[in-house]
Amino acid sequence: MQVTQRLDHIVPDQMLPDDVNERASRQLEELSGLLIEHVPDPTLSPDERLERIARVNQERVPQREHLLPAVEKLYRLERRLDDLVDNPRLSSVEKLEVLIENVNEVGERFDDDPDFVEILERMGDERTGLEPVRE
Repeated sequence: MQVTQRLDHIVPDQMLPDDVNERASRQLEELSGLLIEHVPDPTLSPDERLERIARVNQERVPQREHLLPAVEKLYRLERRLDDLVDNPRLSSVEKLEVLIENVNEVGERFDDDPDFVEILERMGDERTGLEPVRE
């Protein structure tokens, strides 16, 4: 099986059959859609959205790793941006803009003017073993 990264789906597990990966992808899409619909905060991951909804269950054990304060999330994002763009004179927003511009430059190599997500999908990620999506 060729492993590709569709950004609108999960990354397939190479050890599992295609139908299992496809079923998981559909279920993840459905769950993610419901989570976004009911907790639309764009700063939250699916796990964080679920943890907010889980407040209704008073017998649950809160998963604190999904209840990070904004300061901690920002710190993690900034550290990752620092790793990716080695220029201490740039702000975090500017570093992200550099990465976005780099992706857009890759997109200029395609003849059919793909959108941002399609560019990322077509790039794949050699370092993680993900083949480009070719459609």
